Amino acid sequence: MSLTYGSLLLIFVIVPIIALGLVNAGFLVQRKNHDASMAERSWWSPWVALAVLIVVAVLYTAPWDNHLIAAGVWWYSPARISGIAIGQIPLEELLFFPLQTLLIGLWFIGLLRERGWEGLPADSGVFDKRGIQAAHCKGGHLIAVTVGGTLWLAALLLLRDGWRPGTYLSWELVWALPPLLLQIGLGGDILWRWRRLLAKVLVPVVIYLSAVDALAIHQEIWTISPRQTLGVLVGGVLPVEEIAFFALSSTLVAFGLTLAIASAPRQRIQAFRARVAYALGRH
Repeated sequence: MSLTYGSLLLIFVIVPIIALGLVNAGFLVQRKNHDASMAERSWWSPWVALAVLIVVAVLYTAPWDNHLIAAGVWWYSPARISGIAIGQIPLEELLFFPLQTLLIGLWFIGLLRERGWEGLPADSGVFDKRGIQAAHCKGGHLIAVTVGGTLWLAALLLLRDGWRPGTYLSWELVWALPPLLLQIGLGGDILWRWRRLLAKVLVPVVIYLSAVDALAIHQEIWTISPRQTLGVLVGGVLPVEEIAFFALSSTLVAFGLTLAIASAPRQRIQAFRARVAYALGRH
């Protein structure tokens, strides 16, 4: 059976979204019974956070995606897409950004529902007498940010030097690392305490989306340029850069939801404002 991009989205993304939405419908009822507990422990509602992430995913990813299509990093079979495009981006591709975010978000919320709020790791929040938060996991933050910043600079240098096999991977790192490092800098210790839940969210999602991607490539819905990739194919079909994309994009969504739901990031932002106000008040 030949698939189009639209039928691929319907079967492998929209249908799972509907199924997860039905499963999670009970979470809205359960949430009413835990409003007080959730208000104390969370920054945003997971539903509000997911809606915001969907908007951010589209706005942040579309220009990057448009550039890579224009640069010939990948292209689409005209017979497998609708022909409707915004810039260089086919309509189906543009729909994939919010659909992927929604799929990951519903899976994340489903695991939250399964565990219950009482089973989630507690946030940290140690403040001094001025309401300023004490240092938290500085060593881990510095290492992660240093390594990530180094990779980002290396990717920029590779793009500047025009090393074609590293084009796709370099653009992935340039695109994904800034927001990822911001998330780690704001709440790396929180993400570490939630690591088991995050692993349960990310591992199945990355494997599933990579398998769907491999099917799309096999069906020639889209083709990844062999000249602008490393040439490492998983299963003889899937470029390793595609797995990296799903790992990075899914991590951004999962980390974003975690930090939005946790209470400590809000406290840290308030503490930073208090620190600034305290410093300004001394002058």
